[in-house]
Order: sequence, then structure tokens, then C-alpha cells
Amino acid sequence: MKQSVDTSGFVQHWAEVCVPKQITSIKEAIYNKDFTTLANLTMTASNQLHAVCQATFPPVIYMNDTSHSIVRFVHAINAVHGQTNIMYTFDAGPNACLFVRKSFVDKLASAIMKFFPPSPEQQETYFRGLTVDLSQDCSCTHYDQLAKEANINIERGKIKFIIHSKIGDGPREITEIGRASCRERV
Repeated sequence: MKQSVDTSGFVQHWAEVCVPKQITSIKEAIYNKDFTTLANLTMTASNQLHAVCQATFPPVIYMNDTSHSIVRFVHAINAVHGQTNIMYTFDAGPNACLFVRKSFVDKLASAIMKFFPPSPEQQETYFRGLTVDLSQDCSCTHYDQLAKEANINIERGKIKFIIHSKIGDGPREITEIGRASCRERV
């Protein structure tokens, strides 16, 4: 971010105006359990962070073609269902973090299998973590048309794997003993 602070004309406005407003609005959306507002704010914040990175000189580019396909996929699936069921955020890297309404998880997993199918080698380990029911239909009857409209090239192996988890009991401080334990597992 130092490079962005030094060279991006957007960073000051983003940090002083956009971020404080977003934090206040995000807290309010969480308090009100308003998934749609939280989703829109989260996706906007992610997009703005990457706009700042793009406006850095030279540009800092974290997202790749698959990242952008995931963004279009999320918006297309939400539009087909007439409500926001999925939100994305990208930190410093190309990997998406998707937050999904609990009632939509299995439908999303099925849609991912259609739009971002695993390669044969990935099939066994594509979904990791909590179990998903891939028999659920995401109600996207015209996958090919939707993929075309969202400009998503359906090809195997674009995503390496998906980790399905849920919200836990909050952050934890990792002690030195815990860090050593984590290193031993790797």
C-alpha cells in the first residue's frame, strides 16, 4: 500500500472519505442483519480497493481473469434469482472470498460446478471443508446463455479448489505454542 499512497491519486479520497463511510454503513448492516446492504457495501469496498491498486504507478494488479469471471458470476447469479444471495471480496490476491446466505450454499455449489467445473484430477478434492449437496439445482436453466451474457468462458480447472466453512465463534489469538503447532501441520 505504500506504493499506492505514494503514487495513486485515488488513495487519499478512498481512505479519508470512502472507507469511514463504508465502515459505519457496514456496522449498521450487520447490526440490522441486512445481508443485501452488507453485500453491496462489501463488494463496493473490494472494488474500490482494487481501483486504488490499479491507479498506483506502476499498477498493482492482484485480480486475474478468473477473479473477474467470479465477480461477473456473482452478479449474474444474484440477478437471475432477483435477490442478493452471494457477495464477494478480494484482498491482496486473486482469491475470492464468497459470503453466501445459508439457504443458498448448495445451489451456489451446483452453479460453481456448472460455471467453473473442476478438472478430472481435481474432482475428488475440489470442495473442501464442510459438505455441500451438489444435487441442488441453482435454478439457472440456461447456463450457456447466462455464461455468455456474463462473459464467462466455461472451462475446467479455472478454480483449483473451494473451501466451504461457516462463521465461527470469533477470532482467536494464536500463542507461540499454537504457531509452532500450526507450522508442524504444514
